[in-house]
Amino acid sequence: MSYVKVSSKYQVTLPKKVREGLSLEVGDRLYVTKEGNRIILKVSPKVKEPTKALYGSIKSQTDAVEAIRAFRESGGS
Repeated sequence: MSYVKVSSKYQVTLPKKVREGLSLEVGDRLYVTKEGNRIILKVSPKVKEPTKALYGSIKSQTDAVEAIRAFRESGGS
């Protein structure tokens, strides 16, 4: 277990072993929650190409291109 100190701006520095163990990089995001008297940090998943990650996640009987064309032809309402 490591200890950290809260700065005057309420910031903390994660110990090197923790950063390396989680493969954290500058700019990565962490979720912060509180459970009782504990602070929980969870690593946000790294998604390099969100569109590709979502591709195929919604199943539909209608082709997306056809649905968009029908929507546009109907006046968009």
